[in-house]
Amino acid sequence: MKFLLSTYSTAFLASGGGESELVQIAETLNESAVHADIYGIQSRPLDFYDAVMHFSVQAEGKAFFDAVRARQTPILLWPNVWWNNPPTASEVERIQVFVDQAHKVLFKSLTECEQFSRYVSVPPAKRVVVPICVSSRFTTAPDLDLAKTVCEMDDYVLCLGRVEPIKNQLTLIRALRRLGLSGVMVGGHNDAAYLQQCKAEAGDTVQFLPWVKPCSRLLLSLLAGSRVVAETSFDPAGRSSLEAALVNKPLVLSADDWVNEYFADTVYKADPHSLDQTVAALQQAISDAQGARLAARAHERIAERHASTAAVAQFVTTIVDACD
Repeated sequence: MKFLLSTYSTAFLASGGGESELVQIAETLNESAVHADIYGIQSRPLDFYDAVMHFSVQAEGKAFFDAVRARQTPILLWPNVWWNNPPTASEVERIQVFVDQAHKVLFKSLTECEQFSRYVSVPPAKRVVVPICVSSRFTTAPDLDLAKTVCEMDDYVLCLGRVEPIKNQLTLIRALRRLGLSGVMVGGHNDAAYLQQCKAEAGDTVQFLPWVKPCSRLLLSLLAGSRVVAETSFDPAGRSSLEAALVNKPLVLSADDWVNEYFADTVYKADPHSLDQTVAALQQAISDAQGARLAARAHERIAERHASTAAVAQFVTTIVDACD
């Protein structure tokens, strides 16, 4: 099988978890003897590919989507959408067109599938839940000195993700200040006003690193050097939390159905709307005598389900079968 992976044209101007995911999925497929290219100057003509995986329901990507359909190439649609409030009628109408025209619609969890299907009609026969496969790079030995070349903090809470309101970094920053803890925020931004507010409230207690590449040796080093990894966002924590689990770090995550599905009771949880709960979860993650044991349980759970050879094989089989 040969796949072409695509998204909307401006996605990488402010790369976040979705863009990192696209790149890692291409790597996973290629390492499994399934050919995968990311659409661009180095990709082949469309006729070369058996199917297209399109990682977006942005209106900006519809022209590409329509061009693929016109060639009758199967499209596996990855919506990568999470709503905290009901979407507008016009948004649902736009997304429904993508879904109706896709061969299959892919989701990374049952929670995501159920949430999306609450607002957009997806026939059961079109729904496919695929496992997240985490790069094997996060199971390699880290170079702890590498983080010290860019990180000014010696003892820090690490937060991964694009700096934006839905990721809720502001509440985490306020919790860190209340506890007198240092933080490192790894991720770009697409909301300048929110970034400036975060920086203003963080003062010199948080360092912002917007240019760390996904899956890089530097990211692995920053993870390994952290005290705790925290992501109390309003949307699912996603792949970054699984990466942290593989590095055996205590995790502070939002108390939601996605976290329960992936981690069960192996992480510290907080209501992302509550500063007090975020403070309490951070304090517990740092001081809990059982913290290392809990991190080890999270590592075992994620390694078995999302980083093993069996997990990769299941992912590839599910993707290939979805083209039928």
